[in-house]
Amino acid sequence: MMDSEPESLLAAQLLEGADAAGETGLIHVARSTARAERLFHAARALADGMEVLLLPGWDCLPYDRASPSGAVMGSRMATLAALARKAAGPRLVIASLGAATQRLPPPDALDSLELRQGEALDLEAVEDRLLRLGYRLDARVDEPGEAAVHGAVLDIFPAAEEAQPCRIEHAEGRVTAIRRYDPLTQRSVTEVEAVTLCPASEIVNPRDVPLPLPPGAEHGLAGFYPVLTTLFDLLPRAPVVLEPEVAELRAEREREVAEAFRTRLALLATEEEAPALSEPAALFLDAAAWKAALSGRAVTTLEEAPEEPSGQLPRFAEAEEPEEAFFDFLDSERAAGRRVALAGPPR
Repeated sequence: MMDSEPESLLAAQLLEGADAAGETGLIHVARSTARAERLFHAARALADGMEVLLLPGWDCLPYDRASPSGAVMGSRMATLAALARKAAGPRLVIASLGAATQRLPPPDALDSLELRQGEALDLEAVEDRLLRLGYRLDARVDEPGEAAVHGAVLDIFPAAEEAQPCRIEHAEGRVTAIRRYDPLTQRSVTEVEAVTLCPASEIVNPRDVPLPLPPGAEHGLAGFYPVLTTLFDLLPRAPVVLEPEVAELRAEREREVAEAFRTRLALLATEEEAPALSEPAALFLDAAAWKAALSGRAVTTLEEAPEEPSGQLPRFAEAEEPEEAFFDFLDSERAAGRRVALAGPPR
């Protein structure tokens, strides 16, 4: 039986569960965004070739006037693209409760733009494609999802995890060079042959609306697609592991969303050119949709973590021979039949 602490052990157990589930995948719903991110990084460090994905939630309040950041929406769309592909083996998907209960665009909304050295470049057409992928045109590019045109140079910050911005040089209608650069110093880091730009918004290729879209347009996401999807739709047979707080937090989340929707509706009359909003049930999973999503699949709820730790690690640094004390501890734990998970930087 898994419990919710410690995170390194839970990450290892989730990987074992995903391996047993095979190509159907395993979904873990964490109690918070920070918790999901920590588990993701731990699992990815421990994974031996297994696909580990993180589905982040929006980094803005429900029905906010502002849109989620390009980095978050880009990461969500990248995870959607990964889940839309046929699994080549076991996969583990980690999501916060907020992310798991928020609907996604359908997989057929996915699109991308590739720029390659030596190929033709129609700057006006590229600018239009960038806007349709959700990029914001700005004077300076220092955040994911931004782009800027400076004469013969096009700066773009891809909305992808750990991506670096690119400086694309062009002349006579052709790409002459593509260089990744440091957004702080603006200095080139390395030259690459090509760059693929994935969506920086969950509204991709909107039709019959002026571009760019106004801030907060994503809160009307359901109005841009015939139907939205969910994490559970994308992995229809995957077992689910829930943290013990999820049931209570889900009900609380549903109440918060409903209250935010009512509050925003009351303010719409005072807002000029406010974007349309989607009903809560169209944008989020309510109680009935949550129950349907979990129905027919194996669901495990983690045990509550003990209030007090069952044991305390020795203070190796205070020992006369810290390294020897550490190895003696490892030997004793393994002799007792326990597993030890080590986590840290590669060095």
